[in-house]
Amino acid sequence: MTKHFELRASDPLHVVPRSPAPIAAPVSGVLAKARAAAIASVALLEGVSEADAAEMLDRARLAPVPPPETQAQRDAAKLAAEHARLDAWLRDSKIPVRPEVAATIVRGTCARTDATRAAASWMRDSQRRTLALLGPMGIGKTIAAALVGVAFARRRQSVGYLREPMLVRLAHSSTLAHEAKLERLRDVDLLIVDELGTTLSGQGERARDAVFGMIDDRISGGRTILIGNLTPEDLGKAYGARFLDRLREVGVVEHLEGESMRGRS
Repeated sequence: MTKHFELRASDPLHVVPRSPAPIAAPVSGVLAKARAAAIASVALLEGVSEADAAEMLDRARLAPVPPPETQAQRDAAKLAAEHARLDAWLRDSKIPVRPEVAATIVRGTCARTDATRAAASWMRDSQRRTLALLGPMGIGKTIAAALVGVAFARRRQSVGYLREPMLVRLAHSSTLAHEAKLERLRDVDLLIVDELGTTLSGQGERARDAVFGMIDDRISGGRTILIGNLTPEDLGKAYGARFLDRLREVGVVEHLEGESMRGRS
């Protein structure tokens, strides 16, 4: 006897026919209306036919979408923009450093010397308002001052640079333009005075008045770097012992030595 769940060989098989392959459903009414509206809008804005507008819309839809910008890429772009700003600032400041050296100063990859170490130590001591970098030519005094200047510019602080002959000229001029420029230099956050002592032979008293007056005017304000090829003893003889004592009282006097780095790669 055949059980109810068994089939006999003579039992007919009831096969359910397979449904035909589904035909792609047409675009829904909402999407079709949205596409038609988009095509009409593109056609109107671009002044083309609706067929051309539809083609433009399809090309735009199929165009590859660029991957989102990563945080690392944003940081790199921001750093590059900051370097470009500081490169431009260093050129405009007129601090005399070669272009290839300027790039290393901005990026902090320049050679470390006694001058740069003295400048870095001075920057950390906020009580010392003045730094005198003294020593022979070519040992990195100007590069050290430029490094400090870039650090101030990075913080959006004002920096002034001039040579002693120009300072003497401004200090003893009666023109309104020169007086205004001298006043601005008194107020900058950092003032760099280069070529200290170069006007002493011809304008000794005028030079002493100009430099000493600027130092005194800035004691309670910004910070000042003096650069010269003198020794501290020569500085005391040239400007007077009182001037040298004043520098040591309010700041740091660094006498640097070494061979010139100029001309080296």
